[in-house]
Amino acid sequence: MKTEPVIAGDTVFAAGNAGIVIARGEHDWTWRSQSDSTISVSPTVTCNYVFVQTSKGVVALNQADGTESWGKPAQRFASNIIPVPPTTVESTLYLCSDRLYAIDTHSSETQWHQSPPDQDVPRGLAATDEEVLVTFGFSEGPYSVVCYESDGTKRWEERYDTRYMTRPAIDDGAVYFATDAGLHKRDLQSGNERWQLEANIGKCLDVAVDDSMVVFWSASQSICRAVDTDSGKISWETSFGRAVESPAIVNETLLVPVDNLPSNISTQITSTTQSSTTDGSSDEQVTSGLCAFDLKTGDFDQLVSHHHIVHFAVTDNAIFGTGTDSTLWKLA
Repeated sequence: MKTEPVIAGDTVFAAGNAGIVIARGEHDWTWRSQSDSTISVSPTVTCNYVFVQTSKGVVALNQADGTESWGKPAQRFASNIIPVPPTTVESTLYLCSDRLYAIDTHSSETQWHQSPPDQDVPRGLAATDEEVLVTFGFSEGPYSVVCYESDGTKRWEERYDTRYMTRPAIDDGAVYFATDAGLHKRDLQSGNERWQLEANIGKCLDVAVDDSMVVFWSASQSICRAVDTDSGKISWETSFGRAVESPAIVNETLLVPVDNLPSNISTQITSTTQSSTTDGSSDEQVTSGLCAFDLKTGDFDQLVSHHHIVHFAVTDNAIFGTGTDSTLWKLA
């Protein structure tokens, strides 16, 4: 399973590159594509449907048993060369392919679509009840951030002459995203810039945001920075090693899968692991895994899992993770 798991109720859903979707928990089923299609983006769940965007179209599966409710097997609805996970708001499914589409989840009818500016490629997607945010661009830039009303009317657009741009993250009436020139916060309604933190960070992983802090990780520099959402000032910055995938914030804890951990953290984890074994010994140095850090200070908290987890999702009492070896884990 090489996409992020999705949790709905007491069931976790995950998709594999070979065209397989599984449900585990309250519902337990496996769906396999009959058209030799592949899946490179996470499913999304709403209105008792599991929506799966494949290399050959989009399919709506019954959430309870995995049977197909409807499908749109057209190339224009297929996941493009830059996988952008679809998202749903109430009864509307938003997905990106050659353009942005809004589809009725019940009837499968296309409500509206919008073409990218300057023939760019959709790169990121986020939505609320009232607006849809999309980032467009090519691999080396430039990039655009475009805000649409829920009926498809363009509200505002901003162009950035940068080489990289993350997917947008929406929180409390604002949109956050990072470019290779720094971190940006814009007003969701007007598009006006609230603040910009200038930093030459190179390629950056997607940002994670909660009420008071936004975190972004420079993949080029292996440096994580936490920024106050009100002031735009850096609260802390440190090097945790190489982040395998974007971080997530859960209950004032920063969760992130890390590789090449710094020696001080690796030694601390290894010592804890040795003391917890029955004979008190272990020769294996722990250098990677899903790690938890204190959001306020950036201090290392604990190793959540030594498994090579790339994508994960969190509930009140468990963490579900997927890795490069097509395994789905449930972690206490």
